Amino acid sequence: MRRASWLRAHRGWLFAAIFLFGAGIRAIDLWRPVDGRIRESWRESDEAAIARNFTREGMNILYPRIDWRGDGPGFAEMEFPLFPWTIAALYETFGFHEVLGRILAYTFALATLAIFLALARRLLPWRGALAAGLFFALNPLIVRISNALQPEALMLLAYVGGVYAFVRWLEARKPGRQAVGWWALAAVATSLAILAKATAAHIGLLFAVMLWRRYRWGALRDPWVWGFGIIALVPSALWYSHAHHFWLIYGNSLGLSNEDHWIGIDVFRESSFTLGLITAELFYVWTAAGAVTGLYGFASAPKAPASLVAVPWLAGAMLFYIAAIRTTANSWALYYHIFSVAPVALLFGLGVAQLARLRWRRGVLAGIAAAMVPCVIVIWYFVVHDLPIGYSSSRGVKLGAIALVTLYMVILVIVGRRRPAGIRHAPALAVTAAAMTPLALLLLAAQVADDVHPHHETGNYIAAKLFAPWIPAGTLIVSSGGPCHTAMAPHVAYNQSYMFYWLDRKGFDICVEQQSMTRLDSIVARGARFFVANDSLVHSRPGFADDLNRRFPVLVTSNGWSLYALRPAETGEHDH
Repeated sequence: MRRASWLRAHRGWLFAAIFLFGAGIRAIDLWRPVDGRIRESWRESDEAAIARNFTREGMNILYPRIDWRGDGPGFAEMEFPLFPWTIAALYETFGFHEVLGRILAYTFALATLAIFLALARRLLPWRGALAAGLFFALNPLIVRISNALQPEALMLLAYVGGVYAFVRWLEARKPGRQAVGWWALAAVATSLAILAKATAAHIGLLFAVMLWRRYRWGALRDPWVWGFGIIALVPSALWYSHAHHFWLIYGNSLGLSNEDHWIGIDVFRESSFTLGLITAELFYVWTAAGAVTGLYGFASAPKAPASLVAVPWLAGAMLFYIAAIRTTANSWALYYHIFSVAPVALLFGLGVAQLARLRWRRGVLAGIAAAMVPCVIVIWYFVVHDLPIGYSSSRGVKLGAIALVTLYMVILVIVGRRRPAGIRHAPALAVTAAAMTPLALLLLAAQVADDVHPHHETGNYIAAKLFAPWIPAGTLIVSSGGPCHTAMAPHVAYNQSYMFYWLDRKGFDICVEQQSMTRLDSIVARGARFFVANDSLVHSRPGFADDLNRRFPVLVTSNGWSLYALRPAETGEHDH
């Protein structure tokens, strides 16, 4: 009891410690430039290129420009470009330093962590709020976007901030400055979240459920509710309508209109969709073990404030994931699942709060501690040997994890016979949740350790730096793009922006299935004079590599890339 009293008296310091811990993790690799040490190469390169183009071609925020523009002006359909525009403004003030964009994202991430801690403290008992904050601070998806050049950091700040302000507004629904202030903050934050990423609009389901619980049909007659909706939705409707014209006129889009996202009949015939979605949520959001703790929290306290907020919040996110399953079920789209981290963290914290109310027997705690030993050893082995634990794990690693969980459960069955005092239902679930709670945090930490230092594109970056001196400034290029379609989507945004950004050149890219001399000649006729070719993609089209080597000289090769000097087709030359 003395220890609990001491912790309660110093809980403010504990929350501060969690914030500093999360800030430290998010600062890892903060100072790296936009080089090969990036994860979502196309997103970071696009954001960096748009920011650079604002400084070079005009700071009008309504006209963002990309590099893979062909011979056009480069205006592109995308989310409201406040993030790259702000980076450009920092460039204008402090000079061109790529790290400024990461510092900006990191600042947003710290504010998001602070707001989530405030939300958790409002909805949970202090022990549960600490656990929720630690879960949120350690989540690998949140960590990976915390200093990335992506709009997700800005979106998540507005997204979580909008929920917190909405909760405060409903609590203060009476005349006065406080109510109006929270209403305005919630509306503006929600509007900003949707502008930053249109996918954030699903948060409307949570708001609708909360309003229904409190006012039923009276919410439809409330002018404050209508005002909230107008502020939250009208700016994004105007922006996305404006941005869509860039797609219609120039054919440039950052994955909005040039890719199939939405669910279809074929989804029900192909198990990879469902498996991809479940695996992403289970390993990168819930961390498998954390799902047990969250389930126990909801099962034991379905009417708790955290449950009433987290469940509809999570339901809205899941409806979005299912509706856009062609994207959200892909391994490259893991960062889309950041929407569900906050409500999952709240449920996890609720589970810990409920478990803390029980009086545990020493034998049960000793058994749980013993069960943790092999888990710590295996996780340590995975991290030391650079073995991924999450989505991309090999079959052997997954089988090992299954064996570990099986051993874990056997120990729990043995110790679970002595249930904790004070529990009236589901003793097995309570014991399992208690054991899974530290395991969940260990798995989160291990996944962060495995994922925190990105290096996926270092070879491509080296090739780009080697090619750049061969290409005169201002010369248009053509670069290898990704596939035009995949098994999961008939149309895919194949544009790969990183070579354009690293070379600091504008031009065209060509998707895998359209690689042909006829297509290449048409691009050469429009002014392209160099082909930055990915060798493996070039050889994936029968005969294309032979025709390419017969027609155009190779200037230099590096790390699976070749630079070809292009010339217009001569009379009599044709595609083979």
